[in-house]
Amino acid sequence: MLLRHGLLSRIALPRSFVVVTKAVRPYSIRTVGAARAVNELQFSHPPSREDFNGRLLPEKLGTELLALQEQRLQVGSQELVLVEPADVDAVMDMYIKRGQMDRDPYWSRPWPSAVALAKLILQQPSIVSGRRVCEVGAGLGIASIAAALAGAKEVVMTDREPLALQCALRSASASGIGSVADFQGTSFTKHSSRPQVRGELLDWTQPYVGQKFDVVVACDVLYEDFSVEPVGELLPQLLSSSGCVLLADPSERTRHNREYFVDMMQTIRRPMLLEECRRVDEEMDGKVYSIELMRFRFKEGSESVGVKTLRR
Repeated sequence: MLLRHGLLSRIALPRSFVVVTKAVRPYSIRTVGAARAVNELQFSHPPSREDFNGRLLPEKLGTELLALQEQRLQVGSQELVLVEPADVDAVMDMYIKRGQMDRDPYWSRPWPSAVALAKLILQQPSIVSGRRVCEVGAGLGIASIAAALAGAKEVVMTDREPLALQCALRSASASGIGSVADFQGTSFTKHSSRPQVRGELLDWTQPYVGQKFDVVVACDVLYEDFSVEPVGELLPQLLSSSGCVLLADPSERTRHNREYFVDMMQTIRRPMLLEECRRVDEEMDGKVYSIELMRFRFKEGSESVGVKTLRR
């Protein structure tokens, strides 16, 4: 996987954030040092005024600045451009300064599960083409960007971290998607029609009453024991009756959480079938990670629950 980096901008952060649960990630994170300067912008969260190039007049919010960088990520034959914090440690330090020890800074890097699912979507665009897609726990939005590039009619990135959504949506725009809105509904590209990609704040622990989607995707969302039940309850609520859930999860890490999730899907009020489970290998930073790609749909009639198709 090819990664190329460049310093992109600095983002001013607000004093208040929604709570993000601290995660434990075993993957290595490579901190980027000196990088090519693209521009030196400052933008506040939420944005006030901007144009297509991301320029705006920053508000004086009494906040610190966090450096962003541009990372080029090769996913199959497609190059994505990610806008992300330049230093994960700086994100963590920011949370520590504020006494927000329950915050998770690791949304700010791409993870093998997201890359593997994005690759599947780009290889099989019919999964999402012309359909409404929602990503849960989007982070940098890699799977969402892939869905938009594969022809999805509508893509909604959801996360409970506003900065993650802002970075993900800017990444979508930088990756060549022509109609992108921020999570407040202001189009980056000034299209008058409904944007193809937008973002919405969504907390797994809160009841969901809203739009239904044809495809719901989630990458690496089962890493904490206490996340399994909220995720298992939320995903069916997001899904239309004929839709499918695509879930990517590391094969060996917290396997017990994945097994519990699969069992849970069989026993919810409207049971879901594990229609397909495929193990793939994804290389990142010189290491190879095994990823489980799973596809669920609602059980129909007298179908057996838990039938799987296993493929390498």
